[in-house]
Amino acid sequence: MTDNNHPITPPPELFKQWEDDILNERDNVDHVLDCAWRNGFQAGADAELEACVSYVDNNFSGNKARALRALRRPKPPSLREQKLKANE
Repeated sequence: MTDNNHPITPPPELFKQWEDDILNERDNVDHVLDCAWRNGFQAGADAELEACVSYVDNNFSGNKARALRALRRPKPPSLREQKLKANE
């Protein structure tokens, strides 16, 4: 009962990938399903963020859209940054 017209529905290719993963890992289905759920929620959250970024980009001036994306999806620290922090 998936509503494929919903704006944050993951693309069919992603569903196919998850289905293939489940079929290839029959002995480990629980883990694969956990990963599929997690990936599904992440895909939905990413789509929602991109919709918000698009709205901000189209309706406000400046770098607000880029700032919104950076705030909501920060990049993990580099290995160098992690090492420097560990040595503090």
